[in-house]
Amino acid sequence: GTHPYAGPTWKLSRTPPHFRRPAPGLGQHNTLVFSELLGLPHSRIEAMEANQLIGQEPLEGAES
Repeated sequence: GTHPYAGPTWKLSRTPPHFRRPAPGLGQHNTLVFSELLGLPHSRIEAMEANQLIGQEPLEGAES
């Protein structure tokens, strides 16, 4: 979902900020980080998801 973002705290008159893409979503890069960068097997990543250690949805009752 969307979340409010205060934006940059600086103001540059000749070079205003330009945002190329939104911030990543919760867990959006889990596969990249755990598999490609850390080399964990997919079975281990699936186990972490099943145990709710990682995921793409906030846990019920978690603060937003």
